[in-house]
Amino acid sequence: MLDNDIKTDINVPVNYINLPQKKIATNELPQFLKTTFVGQGWFLLRNRLNLGQSTIQIDLSNDLFEDQVKERSLLDIINKQSPLNIEAITCYPKEILFQFEESIDKKIPLVVPKSLSFLPGYDIKEDIKITPDSIIASGPVSIIDNLKSWQTDTIRHVDLSKSIKSEIGIKDALSNIVFSNYFINYDIDVAQYTEKKLTIEVKLINKKDVSLLIVPKRVELKCLVPINEYDKITANDFSIVADYKKDRVKGYINLKLNKKAKFAKKINYFPKSVEYIKLEK
Repeated sequence: MLDNDIKTDINVPVNYINLPQKKIATNELPQFLKTTFVGQGWFLLRNRLNLGQSTIQIDLSNDLFEDQVKERSLLDIINKQSPLNIEAITCYPKEILFQFEESIDKKIPLVVPKSLSFLPGYDIKEDIKITPDSIIASGPVSIIDNLKSWQTDTIRHVDLSKSIKSEIGIKDALSNIVFSNYFINYDIDVAQYTEKKLTIEVKLINKKDVSLLIVPKRVELKCLVPINEYDKITANDFSIVADYKKDRVKGYINLKLNKKAKFAKKINYFPKSVEYIKLEK
């Protein structure tokens, strides 16, 4: 039995080499060819494992292929790279088509979704630092040109009470897009917060040549600040303005927070408006 010729089907791995420069295939190319081999029984069985593990190279620098490789050429390629005394007689798919497009590179920013919770009294001190904050995307011009950004996986942490450094992956791309990075590093700076009270002088702006008296001249401000920044934060780090031109309403001027300390959160101040009185010159 094993001395006779037999047939067997084997999925042969395929690799494509020497693609046209600055071009990329936009269609999905088969990674395996289901190939029917014929050969002497004992010899074919002995080589079956090797045939399923040995990758067949398809060299696209061959001018004969142009935009397709037909079955006859595929069989010739397989047979030239297979052991003697074994012959590939059919394969599937019976031809491979190539659709090429110009390949370009583009730098795009990363969007990092996050889901964070903190223990009572703790909060994030500043925006999460990510490295890198952008990646190079390479692929077909028709796709890359339209990319404005790319999303990472979600950063998830619960009950945070201390700073943390780690890494996270980016969302999977299409098969014909390559990224310069597939993982990014991130740094979450966590601090313990406490309340701070300050008295802030109101700054009157856009009053032109009008002489005004505002009442009150100061407001009481409350905010949360990191404990390790408490003594560094002063009233000079805040600015509350009364814009006479834009924000006056029936004898009052609504106040706006114009500047704040870098790490201050949950800022509140009172009153929210001041009364103004015109003074005669």
